[in-house]
Amino acid sequence: MIELKSDIIDIKESLESFRGSIKKDEQYDGFHIPKETMNKMTFDDIEREVIAYLLENNGWNVEHAATQLNQTSRNIYKKMKKYNITKEDRWRR
Repeated sequence: MIELKSDIIDIKESLESFRGSIKKDEQYDGFHIPKETMNKMTFDDIEREVIAYLLENNGWNVEHAATQLNQTSRNIYKKMKKYNITKEDRWRR
């Protein structure tokens, strides 16, 4: 039996959309998770890193991060709570 989570589809579509939204003349700092690390991560780990990355690069503006992921701000806030993503926590790393 195969279980397909809508969140997985959403994040894949959002990442493709995000990649496509970058213009050729824009500098892209290349969010990258090394393959060796990614192989050890769960989907939740990857989703957490993507959301935290977008929040950091958008000055912690949830609306902008949500727009880039084609999600609602409410959904991003839920994910922030689920993964305990806070600005203060990220500064301590």
